[in-house]
Amino acid sequence: MKSALLGLLLIVLPFMIFGQDQVSEVEVEKKNQISVFFGAISNKDANAFAIGLDDQYRVNKIIGAGALVDYASGSIASLLIGPALYLHAWHFEFTIAPKIELSGSDVAWPLRLGAAYQSELPKGVSISPVVYFD
Repeated sequence: MKSALLGLLLIVLPFMIFGQDQVSEVEVEKKNQISVFFGAISNKDANAFAIGLDDQYRVNKIIGAGALVDYASGSIASLLIGPALYLHAWHFEFTIAPKIELSGSDVAWPLRLGAAYQSELPKGVSISPVVYFD
């Protein structure tokens, strides 16, 4: 786990340092951001459809804070809930989120690490391919 966090930090740091001039003030004016996630999750035994909802408040050009809720169906049926820290650089968004995972009567405490590329569309909408590791 420590090596994964160190790896994410080594990836994120250059973007944070060199990407500051690329973010406009207009982007920071959008203080609240609500994201809807549709996708798939996979573990070594099965795959499942997943939906999620994230709420983020942009503190400044680099940092956002918020919460997330994800639900996976099928054989991996689980509910994930937790706070999240978002780091922004250029059009990239990195996520760090400690969570609680409820799956039947089981409870787990995974850490979510993620990366997304945000493509802006008109009227304040964006499409973002994202990869999460829990």
